[in-house]
Amino acid sequence: MNTSALANRLGVSTKTIRRWIKNYDLTINRNEHGHYVFSEEDYQLFCSIRDQLKNGTSSNEVEIRQVRKGNIRFMNGQPPQLHQLTSLVDRIERNEEKIDQKADDVVSYQILQHRKEIDDLNQRLEKLESYIQNLEKNLQEKNHFEEVAASKDVLPFKKTRRTKIKLFGFLL
Repeated sequence: MNTSALANRLGVSTKTIRRWIKNYDLTINRNEHGHYVFSEEDYQLFCSIRDQLKNGTSSNEVEIRQVRKGNIRFMNGQPPQLHQLTSLVDRIERNEEKIDQKADDVVSYQILQHRKEIDDLNQRLEKLESYIQNLEKNLQEKNHFEEVAASKDVLPFKKTRRTKIKLFGFLL
């Protein structure tokens, strides 16, 4: 089948098919005119790519399970197991970097939350200190008034109306 037929079966554009071939470095057979010729296995491969992208997999994380066509070649002269191992190690390192980044983000968020809680507690503490100072001031004023009142009770003369009459009674 040609590019247009494959695109129709997949429900995507022909440009998308060509972009996937280029981005994922897919080996697709061509006819004598240089046009792509897709087999049923190719259709299954493109269905897999389409489904992964629809499910939210980013385009650089799409897993390609292509049946190899032609001769087996080792990449850089290395056996495929070594290449797979290297690929797995690279993926593990990328995942560890992502985990570290996520952990850093979580810790940063927690630090910001703790800072906010500390600021709220400091404000409450300042209000409590102000309230205690007002209470102490009121207590001191009350004690002062009680002392003044007690000292007035100790006066030698209590000026009452009778005392005034006795003192100034001769004038009446």
